[in-house]
Amino acid sequence: MGVALNVKKKVYGLTFVMLLLFSAVAGLLLVDLASSNIIPPVVLPVITIGSGGSISPETDLISRNGNTYTLTADIQEYPIVIKCSNIILDGAGHTINITTGDNVGLELYHVNNVIVKNITVFSRNIYTIYLYHSSNCLITGVQTGYSVRIVGSSNTITESNTGVYIFSGSNNLITRNNISDVLVGGGSSNMFFKNNFCLTDYPALFVESLWDNGSVGNYWSNYTIKYPNASEVGNTGIGDTSYVIQREWSTTKEYPNVKNVDNYPLMYPYDIENDAIAFPTPEPTPTPEPESFPTLVVATASAASAIAGAALLIYFKNRKHSNESLKV
Repeated sequence: MGVALNVKKKVYGLTFVMLLLFSAVAGLLLVDLASSNIIPPVVLPVITIGSGGSISPETDLISRNGNTYTLTADIQEYPIVIKCSNIILDGAGHTINITTGDNVGLELYHVNNVIVKNITVFSRNIYTIYLYHSSNCLITGVQTGYSVRIVGSSNTITESNTGVYIFSGSNNLITRNNISDVLVGGGSSNMFFKNNFCLTDYPALFVESLWDNGSVGNYWSNYTIKYPNASEVGNTGIGDTSYVIQREWSTTKEYPNVKNVDNYPLMYPYDIENDAIAFPTPEPTPTPEPESFPTLVVATASAASAIAGAALLIYFKNRKHSNESLKV
């Protein structure tokens, strides 16, 4: 009996130890699996305009005429990468829509002098359009789901609705846009003016940029709230109080001496299409209502009667005077 109990205890003990070892190994495996990210990100097939100008894979979604590439339809789940310099990509009002994966919707990769125009781009990646080590490019007439990311110099973004992230590069020009988010992480002499800033959060500004061109700045949706005593300088549409840009807290903490100021903030939104400040339309002076017909008739008749009575009175006075003169 005692031997049987000892055997059972040994079996239970070994079983317990095995369970502990199994749990430990399973835990390590789970940790390794979690840390190794065994589910890779989804990478979608890409349409590439190669360095020589060819389109790969061949598709009827893009037509080519010389150095101009034009979208012929909306593109769903196919990002576009441009690796050819000195070309034009005309969206012709179409959309690139990426709803799965982590791809950038449209990427300009190591190119120069590329124009992208008249296109809407949506993607899950916050960098909807990416200028990767690209310079002297023009982005115009574009709408994005999130932002245009710039790594490069002397690029221009204009007449677009987007966020703007300049990670590095100098002399980039951002003008005549509706901007929903902004970040400037590096570079110098990047200039913003004639934009409408409607921000939902404080911008992340790690360096100083130019926020006016020396005479005209930007419209900030909270300007009159932040500066309730600001007034317009003459009839210029420009506020008399400089707009100091309040930055996101981490950039303020890490780069406390960085200053970003719009010296010529706009009192009114900027009209992107007409390239002018959208001054408020003055209210028209109300036109007095005409008097009603009966009142007008009575007033006219009364005036006529008064004139006739006065004429008769003068006539009889003159006649009486004449008769008296004859008597003399």
